[in-house]
Amino acid sequence: MQTIIKRILIVPVLIFGLFLTACNNSNPSSNETTPAAGLAGTAATGAPIKGFVFAKDASGNEINIATMLDGSFTLDAANLTAPIVLKVVSEDGLKTYYSFAETNNQTVNITPLTHLALFLAVNKINLDTLYDDWDGSNITLENVLVAQAKINANLRDQITEKGLDPNSYNFLTTPFVANSTGFDKLLDEIRVSVDLANSSFSFEIPALPNFTFDEAISVDGISFENSNPSNGLNESPATILAEHAKQYTFTFTESAPGSGIADGTQRTFALGTDGSLVIDGSTTLTNPVLYKGNPYEAIWTDNTNNLKYAASSIVTGETLREINISNNLNYDQTGFKFYGQFNDASSNNSGSTCSGTYGSVTLSGEANVTALTGTEFCPGAGFEVPERATAIYFTDNVIPNTTRKGGIIALQVHYTNNLFDMSPGFIQLKYTQDGTIVYEKYLDNGTLNDFNITIDADTKTVNFNNTVLPAKACNTCTGEGTMIINGSLIFN
Repeated sequence: MQTIIKRILIVPVLIFGLFLTACNNSNPSSNETTPAAGLAGTAATGAPIKGFVFAKDASGNEINIATMLDGSFTLDAANLTAPIVLKVVSEDGLKTYYSFAETNNQTVNITPLTHLALFLAVNKINLDTLYDDWDGSNITLENVLVAQAKINANLRDQITEKGLDPNSYNFLTTPFVANSTGFDKLLDEIRVSVDLANSSFSFEIPALPNFTFDEAISVDGISFENSNPSNGLNESPATILAEHAKQYTFTFTESAPGSGIADGTQRTFALGTDGSLVIDGSTTLTNPVLYKGNPYEAIWTDNTNNLKYAASSIVTGETLREINISNNLNYDQTGFKFYGQFNDASSNNSGSTCSGTYGSVTLSGEANVTALTGTEFCPGAGFEVPERATAIYFTDNVIPNTTRKGGIIALQVHYTNNLFDMSPGFIQLKYTQDGTIVYEKYLDNGTLNDFNITIDADTKTVNFNNTVLPAKACNTCTGEGTMIINGSLIFN
């Protein structure tokens, strides 16, 4: 049985706002769970957690509030931009647990199980560091749900004993009261310890001394209710044609860190008409999908490494030239991160000049702009864009040299909007290098005109006319002043 992990339905609210830090005790009782534009839930380990809940949004804004005596909390999150990472810190400062919200208007609990789910969902990276540097990336709801499903599968008997359905109970978003009944009683009966420094965890059930948590456990049959499936509504089976069912030797060009694949790695990929993708003769991935009916790209999921392998083009008469590596199915999904691309290195641009096949732009500004980016940006391949697009990404995967150092230019609108027929709304343009946003501009109620950008859907061209991007202000960013983009880039 193919497991379907579904996305939680959310109210589409996306508002950049003020930086709030005030603490207060104005929470309603735990019976009130999702006020308008609010994050509400319960922080408990079984016993309620007395302390403070902190929430940091994708723009680095942070708010906090004290928990009530029963562990409940309600954050006024109208000015936060999703996705959001939350943590509760006990009053004595000795305990910290994390959680995740895809929207600023939902129930979100914080418990040892949400803490573990987030830890597993981000492949065991340090959650303290993730929170400190949070910019909306590194976490996808899909990966969080998969991690939750693994926990449910390991606790199937215990969840059932509490009168809950392990195949559908969502412990992250289902309201509960810290009163030692139901789910809260389950929290009383387990011991979860996550060692962030050493990327490890322990899971004990004192009543079952021989219990062992199985990270590779099957999650077949687990489907979280009241959700909007990413596989199902948005995915359909992909077919690998005989003309593409052969072996390819590709070299990896890294665009951003995090995949675990070193830049320059060479691998062989064997595609089969049965839908298999065999990597280096050992790892086999199956069940490729098309996302939103895009016929050009077949996408495989590597659950072990939390990676997606997207091969294109798989259309009759076209050549399969590349396999893109990311953490999610598509650019329009929250927290999407593009790590890089496997392709035929011999056909890559050498970096000395821009071929112009996919257009080029010049990058100018203060002196360090040239030092950081070079003066020319030329994508190594055209990005496939559906008829209804919420994002267009251009990757300059050039071999670094003194003139060009590569990077990603990303143009994105809110998922309820459309770049090709856009009413005023959230719009963002950013330049990313080595996984760090260096220059960025966004507006809550903007249009392409505000960015001096035009898009020609017929010629599939994005035109920049003195488009100005301010430097991203953060501790790890190296940009200063402004960067100005001029020129045209082409998508497929």
